[in-house]
Amino acid sequence: MDARLNRLGIVGLLLMGGWLAMTTASWAQRPAPGAWVPQIAIVWPHDGAGNSASVAEATYVNVSVWPTNAVRCDSEEIPPLTWAYGNSNALVMAAQATRQMREIDGVRFPTLEYNDIPVNSALVNRFYIASPVGPNSNVWVHAVDARTIQPEIVEPSGVVSPEGMAGLVAPIPRINVVWPHDGTGNYLPVESAPFVNVSVLMLDNLDRTMDIEYMPELSLLIAEGNDPLQLSEIAPVPVNRSLDGLAYRTWEFNDVPVKAGMQSHLVVMSQFGAMSVPWTHAADARTLLPAPLLPPPCVE
Repeated sequence: MDARLNRLGIVGLLLMGGWLAMTTASWAQRPAPGAWVPQIAIVWPHDGAGNSASVAEATYVNVSVWPTNAVRCDSEEIPPLTWAYGNSNALVMAAQATRQMREIDGVRFPTLEYNDIPVNSALVNRFYIASPVGPNSNVWVHAVDARTIQPEIVEPSGVVSPEGMAGLVAPIPRINVVWPHDGTGNYLPVESAPFVNVSVLMLDNLDRTMDIEYMPELSLLIAEGNDPLQLSEIAPVPVNRSLDGLAYRTWEFNDVPVKAGMQSHLVVMSQFGAMSVPWTHAADARTLLPAPLLPPPCVE
């Protein structure tokens, strides 16, 4: 996969290394009227030569991003797509997009096309658009087995002070545990639980966490099914922990309501815009979107 990534010419950063702040800021600071409210409308798997392929056999996907609102026909907005693969890797993609005009049922509107993204069917691939100020998109999960599976809890390899982080990659949130329950502390299976607890670590690119004096401002974003990511009102509770004499802290979002039988996509975001890889909580985590939402006609 590394060789194919090099061919893409992606202007992105590993989210383990932080958020592409300048791209996000320039998008978020545009005037609100006519700004994109994006949706991941189509994810088309193929063989790299233009031939359709099954999810299991595809080595590439094309991702089409549509607005859900009326935007200018000549809009130059580029809401930056994030592609997360596995449980800890993600790329913010900015330069990969090409603009295209579509006309469906007499409705003309611009789209952004992210083509020839290399995928590995053995990994869970997630596509979404999110920023500290929004607007955000839905989360599309592309995989043979779309469930979020993390059999072993991530343990920090060490602790670093904020001073020790100077000049290094900033820590990002990582969802470590999502525990489904009945609201009174009793475990329930995923398909019937009305609540989850979400446990989060802050890790740098060496899997080191911050010392217990570090108090980041963390927020939880949730998307149900194909709805866009929305900010949750639940605040995290810091919990001090120790491991082999190593003192560190996790942040717990407790009693987060979820709808039994529905997908809940969970993303944790820091005050600097660094985001975790999404965790999809569902018995069936596949994205099924046979007919994307058709936007209003664009404005000339």
